[in-house]
Amino acid sequence: MEQLELFKPERAIRQWLRRRLAKLPIYAFSPVQTGRGAATVDLLLCVAGRFWAVEVKGERTRLTPRQQGVLDAVEKAGGVARVVRGQAGAEAFIRELERELAVPGTSGSSWSSLRSG
Repeated sequence: MEQLELFKPERAIRQWLRRRLAKLPIYAFSPVQTGRGAATVDLLLCVAGRFWAVEVKGERTRLTPRQQGVLDAVEKAGGVARVVRGQAGAEAFIRELERELAVPGTSGSSWSSLRSG
């Protein structure tokens, strides 16, 4: 992973993740918060037929109660909620998605053949 910006780590991590996510066979959306509508998190994904909600944080940054509430609601509804912290967390998250896509019996099971082919 290229070195992330020192003063805006969350923004740099989000940008890096968006570039990596664009290479995977998933749906990825980064909502822009305008203060209107429902609260949400940084990334909304559909991975092998499952809904994922992802909040990106720096190493020392905490979730707001609103962000935690969104993640809790997603898990309660049967989705996957993740907090990605820092550069190492972003790399681990991409590996987790790649493993999820390689699970036989999911819509992403052909991803491993696409990567190697």
